[in-house]
Amino acid sequence: MENGLNLVDKLFQIVDREYDDALELQAHHAAWGTRCWFGDMEVAIKHVERGLELYEREKYRDHASRYGGHDPGVCAHAQGALTFWYRGYPDDALQRAKHGIEFAHELNHPPSIGHAQLWLCNLLFQRRDKDQLSKAAAQLTAIASEHALGQYQDQATLFSTWANTHQIGAEAAIEVYKSGLLRSKTLGQKGLDVFRHYMLAETSLAVGNPEQADKHVNSAIDLIAAPEPHVLTADLYRLKSAIECADPDYNHAAAYNYLQQAMVVARSQNAKSLELRVAIDLARLYLRQNDVSAAREALYPIHDWFTEGFETIDWLAAKDLRAKIETNS
Repeated sequence: MENGLNLVDKLFQIVDREYDDALELQAHHAAWGTRCWFGDMEVAIKHVERGLELYEREKYRDHASRYGGHDPGVCAHAQGALTFWYRGYPDDALQRAKHGIEFAHELNHPPSIGHAQLWLCNLLFQRRDKDQLSKAAAQLTAIASEHALGQYQDQATLFSTWANTHQIGAEAAIEVYKSGLLRSKTLGQKGLDVFRHYMLAETSLAVGNPEQADKHVNSAIDLIAAPEPHVLTADLYRLKSAIECADPDYNHAAAYNYLQQAMVVARSQNAKSLELRVAIDLARLYLRQNDVSAAREALYPIHDWFTEGFETIDWLAAKDLRAKIETNS
């Protein structure tokens, strides 16, 4: 990932040296994805917005075949949607992702359609919307099969497994993730492996195996080790705290410190959606200590910040937790 940032910098150096608006568009195209994965949401959004200013459908329609295998305008809406989710605008993000899919269909370019569908899956995963993700992953599988887009098949399987774990069973899901890790040794899917380890940790914890969960969290952290945090870093520290809390004799200080690390990362990324998720866990941890005042202080400010997304899983969880806090006040 660090090399990715260096390459993006070099792209902009080329643009500065021999200006060409097509090259600038592709420099921003490379930048918004790289910056998003590093959690640099404000900068990523600026690249998305500048890319959309530059993009002209007819002028750059050949970019889909020349650069990256998908249309940059589609990507700006589809992958750009994820940055808006992180920034705390889940409804806006969903509309952007859907627009990306509509636009890809207008272009009638199957790889761009697959690309847009993939980012909808990423967004629904972050929204924790398992029902909609199951449908979106099934659509991605169908697109990948119909148009021989093998690059999307493993990702469709990953998201489908996570969304349908309650139906196929945790053990079956774990086997799918492990099989993916084995296949990755020959395919080199490091980016997907981070998600596989994260999902393995989450599922292992759910079936009462905190030792395996901790092993997979640590493996994911090792994969994303870099000077700047990854988009999953805050959630990984949240999982470390949850693993600690799974022990009846849990160490409150250790669990709290992991959540503090998660909060530092979320705030450094200006990722309000992640901050809300961490605040929910902090409030629950305080309630285990019967510290109602601290729970309120942790949760209320970030919950009140949101101006949309009032039907999302995280926002409703925070609302329910607030009711519990008020009952205990």
